[in-house]
Amino acid sequence: MKSIYKKIAGLTFAICATSAQAGLLSFEDINPGSNLEVINNYGGFSFGGDGLSLVFNASQQAKGLKNAAIDGINAVLNFSGQDIIMRWLGNSLINFNGGYWVSDSNDSLISFEGWRDGQQIFASEMFTLSDAQSTHIQLGWADIDQVVIKTHSPTVWGMDALSFTQVPTPATPALLMLGGLGLIFNRKKRLR
Repeated sequence: MKSIYKKIAGLTFAICATSAQAGLLSFEDINPGSNLEVINNYGGFSFGGDGLSLVFNASQQAKGLKNAAIDGINAVLNFSGQDIIMRWLGNSLINFNGGYWVSDSNDSLISFEGWRDGQQIFASEMFTLSDAQSTHIQLGWADIDQVVIKTHSPTVWGMDALSFTQVPTPATPALLMLGGLGLIFNRKKRLR
């Protein structure tokens, strides 16, 4: 009987110990000139807001945008100078780690907001983007479902190598564990 308990406990632990899945949005698999608002569910996100986001080949750009691509040749261009909203489309939450941003020609000011279930949870300080090199911005926000990139100056900017981690949903392992415990107690009652 104890071996059954050990097997169920081991199985429950294995299910509950599912690891988070890391993600990196590099935009390398999208054709330059593609509008991210049209490409719904890229990397698990929808892109919206007032800012128009186009994927572009950074190596063909002049000025600061030539420094936008970190891990290849493609990056995302916010050429409208407006806010961009990245919504996570999965059933779980994410930890948003950060990414790289660069200004086109003049310094740009941007900030970030992290949201969960329609409520703002996080707000960053204002960051100044240079056109000389990409700026790595580390946020490290946990358990959110939306990131708002707020533009505070009407300057064009680019972004690349956005890093996030999908947070496992604890409900399924917890329900399986409760079901397993219910079976154990039911069997124990029958044996008495």
